[in-house]
Amino acid sequence: MKKETILAWVVAILFISSGFGIIANNATTSKVRYNDFVLRIKENRYVLEVEDQEISFYSPPETVENIELDPAFINTMRNTKMMYFTADLNDSLIEPISVFVFEVGNYVYETDSLYIQPSFTTNETELPVITCGDATPSVPVIYVRKGENKTASFEDNCLNMIVSSNYDVAAYRDRLLYGFYGVI
Repeated sequence: MKKETILAWVVAILFISSGFGIIANNATTSKVRYNDFVLRIKENRYVLEVEDQEISFYSPPETVENIELDPAFINTMRNTKMMYFTADLNDSLIEPISVFVFEVGNYVYETDSLYIQPSFTTNETELPVITCGDATPSVPVIYVRKGENKTASFEDNCLNMIVSSNYDVAAYRDRLLYGFYGVI
């Protein structure tokens, strides 16, 4: 046989076998069980189905369950109709913080139970200027900013969330949503 013919057969076999691999991979859906919840693994994300809505997470619940988040805040979040997310416009982590705000706002808005209003701590945009001083029992505030260590404290209706990296932002995003939906 000629080299070209052998090479053509090898390429054809690789294409065919990779097609079977894709079909087999799509046929089996991995699942993770956590407490009374089942999450599917879909496109490297953990997906929880709630009332015909898919909530996507970066990490499984056991990875973020030890992140401190005051249960009083989760309770406040579940029982309010509106909440502000605020950040410093010039924060070095503003891009991942903005994604965090958008995704949390999108997922909780779909429940028809909570509206998230993005804001900033300074008046350089058309968004509202909001700080922890504006927090009330009926309209709490989440203030996310970069700092040395990952912490969150809930005081006077404001959750002060300090993150030190993109990873911290994603971890708090998942922890917050897992808490809101009662998984953790």
